[in-house]
Amino acid sequence: MKLQQALVLVQFLRQCDEVMFWINDKETFVTTDEFGHDLEHVEVLQRKFDEFQKDMVTQEYRVTEVNELADKLVAEGHPERDTILSRKEVRLCIYHEMGKASLRT
Repeated sequence: MKLQQALVLVQFLRQCDEVMFWINDKETFVTTDEFGHDLEHVEVLQRKFDEFQKDMVTQEYRVTEVNELADKLVAEGHPERDTILSRKEVRLCIYHEMGKASLRT
């Protein structure tokens, strides 16, 4: 059973890393202070922002999926409970902060 638990943990951590990679990639866009220097540039930034908003909606399922897996592992008594909860909490905080930042943009 320990081998199975290790496999599930590695899969969970991989999914966490994939979500964090996506978040980090998009976070740079959200935190930029660029407002555009002319109408054309502003329109380009607006299109990029619209695409980002769509990404947030479509990628939310990945965040939810990983959270559900974390909850399942904890409920099953996985021996790496603290690691799982820590990764879940960090990822959720960053994801929600990114969502809030996108609303301020």
